[in-house]
Amino acid sequence: MSILTTHLFNSSKIPGIVKWFLNIIFHPMQFIRDSIPYKWSSQTVILLIMQPINNYLKFSYKRRWWRLGAKSMNSDLSSGDPIPSSIPIGDKIANDIAKDINGVPMSTYMDTFLGIPTTAHILGGASMGEDMSTGVVDDRFEVFNYPGLYVIDGSIVPSNLGVNPSLTITALAEYAMSRFPEKRKESL
Repeated sequence: MSILTTHLFNSSKIPGIVKWFLNIIFHPMQFIRDSIPYKWSSQTVILLIMQPINNYLKFSYKRRWWRLGAKSMNSDLSSGDPIPSSIPIGDKIANDIAKDINGVPMSTYMDTFLGIPTTAHILGGASMGEDMSTGVVDDRFEVFNYPGLYVIDGSIVPSNLGVNPSLTITALAEYAMSRFPEKRKESL
């Protein structure tokens, strides 16, 4: 996981990639030291900063020029405003904690270079609906047109909750299991 991270730069008018290159030029030894993953896991504090944004990604499978006309899986923002990769209060808290523990605030390369937020909670993909035209599973979590095939995981959660989804997924799984009839005990 350490190879996915680089220095955190506060949001401002200067793009993160410019700040990143300036950081390498003016602090090369610190950059090299912070980029070496030796004992990374035992010396790292990870802060997860989540935000509830009413938005989602839409996946498509289509031809792309960079694949020389071959089809590939692609994602596009479905609607609404782009999801910010930097949250000012989150950056401030990360910097404050790093200062208190004599640490270095880090972020992901995708955040720094491309302004693309990273998530540890991939949700959605098999939404619940009235029929096949509006969803993948019915209210019993059974896949339409595939009797006996059920989806009971994070893919039935339609969007980012803004909090860790484990309890929501657990509650949905418990509800789904309550819908199954109990097995009758066969008498010997």
